[in-house]
Amino acid sequence: MLANESAEQTRRALARLAPHYRDALILYELHDLSYLEIATICAVDIGTVRSRLARGRAALAKALRAHAEHA
Repeated sequence: MLANESAEQTRRALARLAPHYRDALILYELHDLSYLEIATICAVDIGTVRSRLARGRAALAKALRAHAEHA
C-alpha cells in the first residue's frame, strides 16, 4: 500500500512540473532514451536536455519533500 501511495505522490508531483521538465524526465527515466534521442524528439541541444533533467529532478525532489513534510 505504501508503494502505491508513493507512486501516486510521484505521479502528482510530476504532473505539476513544467512540461519541458516533465517530458525530459519521462523520456529519460521511464523510456530509457539517451540524451541525444531526447534532444532530437524535443528539438533542443543536448546541453538543454542535461539542464532540463537536472532542474526537473530538483523540482521533483522539492515537491516530494514538501509533501513528506506535510504528511
